[in-house]
Amino acid sequence: MVNIRKNLANLLRRTAIVSSVAIPFVFGGCEKDDITPPKIYRYSPEEGKNYNSDTVPLEWNIIEDNFKSAWYSTNDGQTKTPLEQSGKKDLNLSNGNQKLIVFADDKQNNFSTDTVSFYVNKVADTTPPKIKKISPLEGKVYNSYIIPFQWVIEDENFKSAWYSLDNAQTKLPIEQFGFKNLDLINGTYKLIIFADDRYNHASRDSINFSVNAGMLIDPFTSPDANGATYNTLTTRAERDAYIQAKLNEDWVNTIPPSLNIPLWVCGHYAMQLNTNSRDWGEGVLIDNTSFGEDLLYNGYKGRNVDSIKINGGTLVDMGYLGLPMGIVILSDKTHSPPDEPFGHAMNWVLTGYDLTKLEHYTIIDPQNDMINVQPPHNCDEVRIDYEYVTENKFLEYITLVKFRIENGIPSLIWKNDDPNLNLITQRGK
Repeated sequence: MVNIRKNLANLLRRTAIVSSVAIPFVFGGCEKDDITPPKIYRYSPEEGKNYNSDTVPLEWNIIEDNFKSAWYSTNDGQTKTPLEQSGKKDLNLSNGNQKLIVFADDKQNNFSTDTVSFYVNKVADTTPPKIKKISPLEGKVYNSYIIPFQWVIEDENFKSAWYSLDNAQTKLPIEQFGFKNLDLINGTYKLIIFADDRYNHASRDSINFSVNAGMLIDPFTSPDANGATYNTLTTRAERDAYIQAKLNEDWVNTIPPSLNIPLWVCGHYAMQLNTNSRDWGEGVLIDNTSFGEDLLYNGYKGRNVDSIKINGGTLVDMGYLGLPMGIVILSDKTHSPPDEPFGHAMNWVLTGYDLTKLEHYTIIDPQNDMINVQPPHNCDEVRIDYEYVTENKFLEYITLVKFRIENGIPSLIWKNDDPNLNLITQRGK
């Protein structure tokens, strides 16, 4: 050993003599052995603690750079369940004294164990979940289509819950507590809430309420299957092109076309756009001032009957076109020629974005097979009407807005603000 040290010293001295730069001598291939076992930090369960819950939490963290594996056991190592280096999990244990062993080793086969003793005394759950209904309120009549639904289900062993508005035919899952808005239509409702726990105890409760928010009119959207394509169009140009194509397929004049194209010159009467609304059957009544009440199909009266609803929002038929249409009526005593009546009517489709702006309407003259008819330079009143069918199948109309045109500029002079009317005035809102 002494000779080795002397030879090494001589070698180093010779190196120093040959070069003025010191070259360190490195022992290659020698690596220090890891002789430190993993360190186990077990945060729960706690030593000597009495657990009366359904599960016992196991939380741990193993400090080791060369971590290899870990496991735990509750039966003195007979069953070893693998663990990650750190984490949390719930243990489902039986009542009585329990001993938990946590084992960890590293790549050098150093290992550690941690043992904790505690007691489990689970109290049997015999109580079903308690359902607390916050809203809607029992027996309340809501004047809005948006109904707040809020609930809390009290149960430490909560498993699942659902609600239904159709006598449990459709079950919609919900969390243990929460809030959501229900978008409904006019009618009477029974809201059923169901909840169960992990021991299969179940509870069921219900709330009876009704919605009476007035008649819903959405002049932008077709609720009919024939209008499904129209509803997907995103620009006004696309909607206008769609209307022109559909009208080209569906023109049926019930009176001869006017010899003079009206172009909104007051004095011509044109409302006879055929919308194939015969799906209603033969029982729809129409008011005719000359003959009194009459059946709609006892002779076609020239009324536009597309986009008609019954019971304040339930569609009966949109016709072949499937378009949300109505009637636009001009009345002008000031500017009409003295020898002509002062009324003229056409159809409208609100292809734009704002109910209160006349320029957002596409005007159709069915008597002359025209769309995008331009308004006159002056007109006392341009009236936008929406037709619908009542519960007793009587054809009615509602005036939505009125405009006046002066020197080519339209302005809103009236809007229907009936509190019993739910009128959509902006597209997409």
